[in-house]
Amino acid sequence: MNLGDILAALKAQSSKKNELKGVKLEKPPLDEETKKNAQFLLCSQCNCKIIKPNKATLIEDRKIFMHHMSLREEDQKQSGQELTKFWLVSDQFQFENIGVSKPTGESADFRYLACSDCDLGPIGIRFNVKPAEFLIAHDRVHYYTPATSSGK
Repeated sequence: MNLGDILAALKAQSSKKNELKGVKLEKPPLDEETKKNAQFLLCSQCNCKIIKPNKATLIEDRKIFMHHMSLREEDQKQSGQELTKFWLVSDQFQFENIGVSKPTGESADFRYLACSDCDLGPIGIRFNVKPAEFLIAHDRVHYYTPATSSGK
């Protein structure tokens, strides 16, 4: 394989990612039996895949304050909102794409999760007392189903 083949493969991969168009949904798309995500979770900014279907479990038993989303260059992290619907991922290797911040908070007790392609975040949170528990906020992601979206 030469450099031209590698560059062509990278370009094809990049254009496929841009073909995905996620949508914001009011209700989380969910398999009612398992409570798992029924669709891909995508970044709301760049449509990058964050997690595949059936890899995360919906939980609604927590209220967690998260700062408003912004790109890394923006400095609007002074305000936020309390969120209640989260996708629980209990294994970091279930993610297709995720960035994890340095410890944050007054006592450095949590880490924010962000899209590792475009740095949009926070889209989720991980508390240091439960390092295997990743929470992705339903309100911070878009959804995509290959079978029903544009026939692709």
